[in-house]
Parts: sequence; structure tokens; C-alpha cells
Amino acid sequence: MNRLLTALRTATSELTGNKWSFFHGTQSQLNEAGDEVLSPCVFLRAPLTADETLTTNKLVRDRYNLTMYFLMLREPSYTAQQNEQQVTDCNNARIEFLRRLFNQSDTRGEVFTAITSIRVLPLYNEFDSNWTGVSMTVTVELYDGFDVCLT
Repeated sequence: MNRLLTALRTATSELTGNKWSFFHGTQSQLNEAGDEVLSPCVFLRAPLTADETLTTNKLVRDRYNLTMYFLMLREPSYTAQQNEQQVTDCNNARIEFLRRLFNQSDTRGEVFTAITSIRVLPLYNEFDSNWTGVSMTVTVELYDGFDVCLT
């Protein structure tokens, strides 16, 4: 789990353009934090669920189902065109995020073997602080190069 969160935070910190913040928690925690969360923000919704698989080459692979939001605070005076630009900017950041995430490696080697089941939805005036952007559900599979002993 720590390896996953580290990879997500790293990919967020490497996004170009605006300085994106990373927030991990529940929707109510995001609402409570409100304006204290820096915009733009990558919000990873808790809880994280994982499925473990034992493969034929005896590697355990953790598969996580993530719900993430790429958000910018929306000002009440924004026009429809400005809202659409925020959605476009957030979607571009989401695409860059996925590329950076998939290409990551750490001291143990590759972090991910697959990023699949990507679904995206535009968001307008979400949560209590009027965030606008895109939501993404995605399944990521962590690579674990350690053999599992079967006795």
C-alpha cells in the first residue's frame, strides 16, 4: 500500500504546469478540508481495495481499484467556457499522470505491470467547495518480483 501511495504522490508532483497537490481521504474529509486543499488537486478517494493474485510464475500481484479526481476550484463568476477549460486542463493532467505513473520505477524495479479499466467522467461544481474537473476510476496492478513459496 505504501508503495502505491508513494507512486501516486510522485506522479502528482511531476505534473507540468500548475503545482498539483495530492489529497487522500474520504469525500467528507475533502469537504471538511475545503479551501485548505490547494487547487489544483489530485484527490484519491478512500478506502482503497485490493485483489491479490497468484500467477503461474509464482508472483503475487496486487490489483487496486482506484477512484481519483483531478480538480480545480471553480469561481462563481466563471463562464461555461471557463468551466470547460478547467475540465480540459484537468483531463490533460490526468493523461499525463497516467503516463508518468506507468513509467515509474523504484529501488525494486518497475512499480506497475498494468493500468487498465480506465473510465473518465467530467465533473462540475462537485463537493462542498465547488470543484470542477474529471473523475477517473482505474485498476492498477503492482509488480512484485518476489517469489512466493508454495508448500
